[in-house]
Amino acid sequence: VQEFEQVCSILASILNIGDIRIEGDFHSHIGEVSTISNKIKLGDVAQLLCLEQEHLAKAFTSTHVITHGETIVRPNTVEQAIDIRDAMAKALYGRLFSWIVNKINPELHSGRKGNVRSVGILDIFGFENFRVNSFEQLCINIANEQLQFYFNQHVFAWEQGEYEQEGIDIKRVGYEDNRPLLELLLTRPMGLLALLDEESKFPRASDLSLAVKFHGNFQTLRYYNKPKDGGPTFTILHYAGPVTYETLGFLEKNRDTLKLDVSQLLRTSENPIVQVLFQTPLSRTGGLSPASTVSKAPPSATPLFSRKAPPMYFASAERGYPHSRLARGPHSPRGRTPLSSGGTVTSKSSQTVSTYFINSLRDLMSKMLNGTPHFVRCIRPNELKSPDFFQPDKVLVQLRYTGVLETTRIRREGFSHRILFQDFIQRYKVIHFKMTQRVSATPASCVCILNKTGLKSWAVGKTKIFLKYYHVEKLGKLLAGYERAAVVAQRVVRGWLARKRVALLREEKRHRDAAKIQAAIRSFLAKCHYQKILDHRNHNATTIQRVVKGWLCRKQFAKLKARQRAAIVIQAVVRCWLAKRLLWRMKQEAKQRKDGYYLCASDPFLCNNFRDVQHSRPAVY
Repeated sequence: VQEFEQVCSILASILNIGDIRIEGDFHSHIGEVSTISNKIKLGDVAQLLCLEQEHLAKAFTSTHVITHGETIVRPNTVEQAIDIRDAMAKALYGRLFSWIVNKINPELHSGRKGNVRSVGILDIFGFENFRVNSFEQLCINIANEQLQFYFNQHVFAWEQGEYEQEGIDIKRVGYEDNRPLLELLLTRPMGLLALLDEESKFPRASDLSLAVKFHGNFQTLRYYNKPKDGGPTFTILHYAGPVTYETLGFLEKNRDTLKLDVSQLLRTSENPIVQVLFQTPLSRTGGLSPASTVSKAPPSATPLFSRKAPPMYFASAERGYPHSRLARGPHSPRGRTPLSSGGTVTSKSSQTVSTYFINSLRDLMSKMLNGTPHFVRCIRPNELKSPDFFQPDKVLVQLRYTGVLETTRIRREGFSHRILFQDFIQRYKVIHFKMTQRVSATPASCVCILNKTGLKSWAVGKTKIFLKYYHVEKLGKLLAGYERAAVVAQRVVRGWLARKRVALLREEKRHRDAAKIQAAIRSFLAKCHYQKILDHRNHNATTIQRVVKGWLCRKQFAKLKARQRAAIVIQAVVRCWLAKRLLWRMKQEAKQRKDGYYLCASDPFLCNNFRDVQHSRPAVY
């Protein structure tokens, strides 16, 4: 957790270093001096790096120069201070990245001793050609040239092995590689990058003087073009096409070294990781040297494209192809020494970007040469990342810059088509032999066919016929007539077969139609017979239902009639009883009225009340 916080602190300081504003001031007795205008941002950087703010400001605005044992403090101009600021940010980022890699690699190590199989993926920038090309594009294009050389050597070595296996004379197959261009760029002491390093050592050198040195040494070479006006530009004829570079900024970008004052200041940081970053010496590739390899790693003296290189492809693929040398220009020495990598830790005088770049490229090629390569070329169909949209111009540029067109050209220089005897006889037998003739798959049979065509410069191997691309085109044209005749014969035969098949289909259709008609008639007759049976059954069922329903109705009517007679008898008995009861009550009431009249005759009041009661009482039946 503590290391993570320290790494985050360093990354934050790198982001803030670019925000430090440096302004200039002029003094009559000193000249231009630089000052830092935003002290707050400077304090933030000093706090993140665990440094004193005052010391960090002095490291930006002044430089210590030791002359004859005396230390002189010289003020920096605004441009110099900005360069120191930017170089410090680059150094922090680059060394921190290298430290993280060295930290991760031991953790990922399997711990197994001996040879361990691994898979490496190399994904680099493609060939670059902009409107203005500078030192960065030169380095990228040199790396692509080296990888294209490696690819050519690998492909040619593979083809060479197949030629040797088939007994084909290798001298008949050749191609033009980019070795002379790599010599122009990478050899010492008179290669382009070597001259750039040499010019970078002179304090009074300028970008124009660098261009003049390039023109003086390389203007007679095939792959170098000097501008007509003699300005600070030059053109390199790369495998993908000519690229014009401007030397403006070449020297400054190549030096790009950190001042000793800044390095010593960062070593005093209280951040342990910052101390390690600037106390650990740099390797020959510009990264931090791992602790286990700083003093034990032997120096590598393998040139990028040396004849004596041990890897298989560089050694085997160069037999029979003389080493092209640079033509000596007016400023070229008589002797020439190969480019060597030196020790593991670079010296102070060799700390240039081009030196780090060459050593990194050499390490990369050493790793690639120790493995089995597989090449994958990725092409973008358009710049918009849209589906179903193809831009031919963009694709053509990518094919050219990725070396696909160059590879195709190399393949076409040799025998691009290798056909087995059996396949060759089967495909081109008709040119010399009859169709009904049985031909054995032998070299003699193949030679007879080729002699009949009049082709030259083909080769016969042990199991294959080796043809160039125009051989296949000529054979294809010869086959065209036979193919047309075969098409006519096929058309006639297919027409006859089609007519015969139509007749058969028609006969089959008649049988199918007759069967359908028979089935329809039989179905109709069966339906009629079934309908008759159904009607007869329905009629019988209706008759049975009518008889049963009549019998049930009569039976029910008899029951109802008996019930009705019984009800009448019951009603007569009940009504007789009710009448007798009513008669009895009426007699009782008449008797009571008769008694009441006798009583009312003696009392009129009782007579009136008795009448009211008689009128209000309901009749009782």
